Amino acid sequence: MNIFNKNILQPCWSYKTNGVLWRLLYSPSGSIVGEVRNTDLKQASFFCLNVATGQICWEDYILSEKWWVGIENVDEDYIYFHYYAQPDMPQHKGIECHLLRSGELLWKNDDVTFAYSTNQYVCAYRDFFEKRQYVFLNKCNGNIVNEHIQLQEQNQDYNPEQRVIAPLPLGIFHGKHRVVGILESKFKNIIVDTVEIIESQNYLIAGFYTKDEYYTLYITVMEKDTLKLVYTDVQNRECMYPVPENFFVVSNMLCYIANQSTLYGIELCRL
Repeated sequence: MNIFNKNILQPCWSYKTNGVLWRLLYSPSGSIVGEVRNTDLKQASFFCLNVATGQICWEDYILSEKWWVGIENVDEDYIYFHYYAQPDMPQHKGIECHLLRSGELLWKNDDVTFAYSTNQYVCAYRDFFEKRQYVFLNKCNGNIVNEHIQLQEQNQDYNPEQRVIAPLPLGIFHGKHRVVGILESKFKNIIVDTVEIIESQNYLIAGFYTKDEYYTLYITVMEKDTLKLVYTDVQNRECMYPVPENFFVVSNMLCYIANQSTLYGIELCRL
């Protein structure tokens, strides 16, 4: 029996990139922003799409620095990019603020590092010898509106990631969950310790690895009431080792990456 031919749920959209999908961030305005890295060209590019429809807002955006750059954060209307203080070093420096809906550059500041954003301001900092100085910048134009302020190291005033449902490791369920027996009956060589689960209103979504010579990463969706398998896909083959958190749910949409390069969206509506 081929379990892949019995998919009742189907992706309502997909988005294929020209590199490795490196990072995804969600905006509460309903958009997903993605970072794509092409290791052959040493080039990072970025895209934005609507999570409900998969419609592309913009794509293939490349900053002036093509490799040592990344997404710092997104909020309702803006996306913030960072550079690095030095190549091959993890410390971020600089902010580029772009309009989320179009990707248009609004302002940049090379002298500060992003800390967090609020409804009106971006909080950033400068590091000096034995001290850190925080400043507030206007989100619309980047002008400094307050500096020499004392803040806690981290502020959770605005965190769009709170709207994203991430998978929980099987250990949260005390090592056993009712989906495990179903998975073990249908997949050979499943590594039970790698099972991760999201419980939505109508479905149980499970991601897990099997192992022969290499690891293979699967994602499955079951009806919550009947445990009927309604969707299965292989996310990646010939993996050297298991990596957690390979899917998420936002706005009743299951999103996952397959083959490191294609993003899928499945609406979790009741059948």
